[in-house]
This record gives sequence, C-alpha cells and structure tokens, in this order.
Amino acid sequence: MGEILDSLQGLYDYFTTGTYTFVQEIFASLMIWFVTWSFKVKIAMMGFMWGVGQAMLDQLNISTLIDTYWGQLDSALLGFASRYNLPEALNLVMNATITRFIWNML
Repeated sequence: MGEILDSLQGLYDYFTTGTYTFVQEIFASLMIWFVTWSFKVKIAMMGFMWGVGQAMLDQLNISTLIDTYWGQLDSALLGFASRYNLPEALNLVMNATITRFIWNML
C-alpha cells in the first residue's frame, strides 16, 4: 500500500513542482515557434501566389478581350453599356473572380 501512495505522491509532486511548469513552457515555446513558422510560410506563399495571379491576369488579357467583343455590339446596346460603364464593371468582376480563385488556392 505504501508503494501506491508513493507513486501518487510522486505524481502530485510532478504536477505541483517546477517539472510540470518546465514541460508546459516547452510546449508553449513549440506552439509559438509553429505559429510563427506558419505565418512565414503563408507570407512566402502570398508572394508566390501574387506572381501567379499577375501572370494569369496578364495572359488572360481580359481588357483586350472585352474591347474586342465590345466593338461587335449593336449601337443601342453599346450606348446603354457605355453610359453605365459596364466594360469597366465586367473587367473588375472578372479580375476579382480570378483573384478569389488564387486566394482559395492559398
């Protein structure tokens, strides 16, 4: 019976003295290191994805595509769309969609 009490007393001493605090500080340091590392990786990935997004937007050439098909519209529809700046809105929406796709890849 004394051995059981000694083991329980050993566990009690472990949790109430500096050894448990030391282990807790090690785990806290590991978590801080991991969170810092994950932020650094995300920042590096943002730089990479920025390059990918720029390349996609440059290669798709959305503005040129809109201008090409813009000239094929009839005059009534062209006047309506020009009055409400629909080409700029369409360009903005398509660029935002591609940007969201890139961010979802991250």
